[in-house]
Amino acid sequence: MKSEPLNIRDKTFLINRTIQQAPTTTLIREFFKNAEESAALAPAGNRRIRIYPVDMEGTRKLAFWNTGQGMGPEELRQATDLSSSINKQLGLDGNFGIGAKVSGLAVSKDGIRYRSCKEGSVHEVTIGYDQEAQTYVRFAVQLPDQTYDTVYDVTEIAKKEGFDNSFDWTEVVLHGESPDHDTMAEPLGKGKEVERS
Repeated sequence: MKSEPLNIRDKTFLINRTIQQAPTTTLIREFFKNAEESAALAPAGNRRIRIYPVDMEGTRKLAFWNTGQGMGPEELRQATDLSSSINKQLGLDGNFGIGAKVSGLAVSKDGIRYRSCKEGSVHEVTIGYDQEAQTYVRFAVQLPDQTYDTVYDVTEIAKKEGFDNSFDWTEVVLHGESPDHDTMAEPLGKGKEVERS
């Protein structure tokens, strides 16, 4: 008989525990590093990273934006799984595929919004903690045709907001602990000091 690989009996428990015990002090570094690594894959002359506030109903939310290889709907779905990475090799000696997502969700249960432009189309997904499901999810959104999906096209919305869809880019926005959490001022959690440098 061949060896039998171990499985995970309770995936929900493992996901919740992994996120809730994640170190949060490296949050900014993790998201910046992801942006830096992606921007390095952009064509020479268009390797850019921006960090800025996004206004959500009067509250500032911290955003990371970079050029580089964009992600379509299936890639966004895969990228928002734990232990998953796009355009990077997973490995125990470097990229675990969990750093930014896990530390981000630990302080941003209200959500982390990912938008990515690939070949002129912009798609969006938001991950966060669902009180009803008692676990971390991709939030479903009702679309104009009355169907629901978790990853959906926002090309026209992005254009109206001034985004250029003539090249690939990705934006990540931290919603924080609640709708009134200013993640630009307090990215590590409400009332938590952070070194401004």
